[in-house]
Amino acid sequence: MKHGAWLALLCAGAASAQTAAPEEVPPEPSYWAQGQARPFLALDAEAGAHVRAIASLGYGKPHWFWAGAEAYAFETLDFGALYAGLRASLLVADLQLGVRRIYSRTHGSVGNAPTHSLAAFEAAPNADYTTLTADLSGGVPAPGGYAIYEFEALHVTDLADGQELLEEWDHVVTRGSLLAGRLGYLYQWKQLKIGPMGDLTATFGRGNTVRIGGVASFTLTDHLDIAGLLLIPVRSPDDLGFKGTFGSIRLRWQWATGESHP
Repeated sequence: MKHGAWLALLCAGAASAQTAAPEEVPPEPSYWAQGQARPFLALDAEAGAHVRAIASLGYGKPHWFWAGAEAYAFETLDFGALYAGLRASLLVADLQLGVRRIYSRTHGSVGNAPTHSLAAFEAAPNADYTTLTADLSGGVPAPGGYAIYEFEALHVTDLADGQELLEEWDHVVTRGSLLAGRLGYLYQWKQLKIGPMGDLTATFGRGNTVRIGGVASFTLTDHLDIAGLLLIPVRSPDDLGFKGTFGSIRLRWQWATGESHP
């Protein structure tokens, strides 16, 4: 299961461009949209299908509209990861560029083949590897909620020629590079956002993986929310079983320096 920029979208509420009828009270802006732009240190702590600690250093409104640097440590039963990069979170467009080191505890690399089973990667010596990542995500107001998107590019820098690996973050087999596009819709009712999403991931020279499913989040407090995503493969060149699904579920707590009600 994987966590990505889509979870930030869920709880940021895209552009948060709700409009009130003439005689209605305008909706209260998000907690993190309030206050002044400033230099800040922000922290996220996540627990669920994965555990992750995120530190962000930047300028703007933390967890909302800002630019700066970000780093995290990530753990699941199958693998761990360390990441560092730059981020510009502009509501309708959230750009992340970084380097991620993966430490796999269950899967290794195998020789090129048109198709693989999960057992082949489990039988190989565990593989640690480094990826360069670029991710652009965002959302725009749509009737009843938001249309959301994510586009991701990834390149494995240290995969030997003639080898393929089960990329732990995206749960597809790659020969070194992949491109992924995800589109969805979120219906919003009070603190709940829920809707369908689809994923198309291209792994060059190996065919495409198509996954469909749903995504949801619920805001519990100004600092606490829960969110989940599950995309199930309907087309894939490989037989990965449940490992081929994409998503995660987690509870998240957020904090930042200079906030009005920590």
